[in-house]
Amino acid sequence: MSLKVETKSLFGMVHLLPLPGSPNFGGDMERIFDRARKEADILAETGFDGLIVENFGDTPYPNGEVDKTQLAAMSAIVREISARVDIDIGVNVQFNDYESELAIAKTCGCDFVRIEIFTETVLTSSGIIEASAAEIMKTKKRLKPESSKVDLMVDVLSKGVTPVREEPVDLVAKRTEKNGADGIIVTGSGTGESTPLDYVREAKQATNLPVLVGSGLNANMIGEVLEVADGGIVGSALKEEGRVKNPVSQDRAREFIASAT
Repeated sequence: MSLKVETKSLFGMVHLLPLPGSPNFGGDMERIFDRARKEADILAETGFDGLIVENFGDTPYPNGEVDKTQLAAMSAIVREISARVDIDIGVNVQFNDYESELAIAKTCGCDFVRIEIFTETVLTSSGIIEASAAEIMKTKKRLKPESSKVDLMVDVLSKGVTPVREEPVDLVAKRTEKNGADGIIVTGSGTGESTPLDYVREAKQATNLPVLVGSGLNANMIGEVLEVADGGIVGSALKEEGRVKNPVSQDRAREFIASAT
């Protein structure tokens, strides 16, 4: 993965339609592949540094491992995208299915995974998810070879969850670095919600890791964000009409990159 503290890296989202094995699968696997291909192509062609493939449509998300059919389908899509575009590729399997993420990343030639829950214990709509840094690091170690390095990009105070114990951002960021993360993601309260820049500043002061903004980015404020953060992850703002469930718009993606440079 090319992410460094001194660079400003931008990552777009490839939000997959519901996969086979999930409750809302529509029955047409080729439609899922086709949309994912087109969105990956747009992100690569418009100048994004990388993308994250996420099983966004597989709601309600399980607490733990996804269905094996979902895992197989997502692996096939990620492998095709990995062979198709020459930018960094990350994997996010909702919700916090780190073993599936690392397995896909290792077998499909990806650069990083996004881990939502690492050193915190939280309440989610799927139940309680406990801090899992030790298990994640053991899984990462087991999935060799080391020559195919997969970075861990880790959320601090992740969106859409409630910590069982309130802690300041800087404390969680320090613990996250100590436990082996390669980068930190700071978010707002939910998908599309702005990330408080004070949180970003606190995380950066507490750690030497790259700190990305993980929600609420748009073309109007990306310049301001990049004055503080080391990069960002954008989803909703790139979609047609700015709606998260719509396909990625080439015009919006191009406008976003132009505003960031």
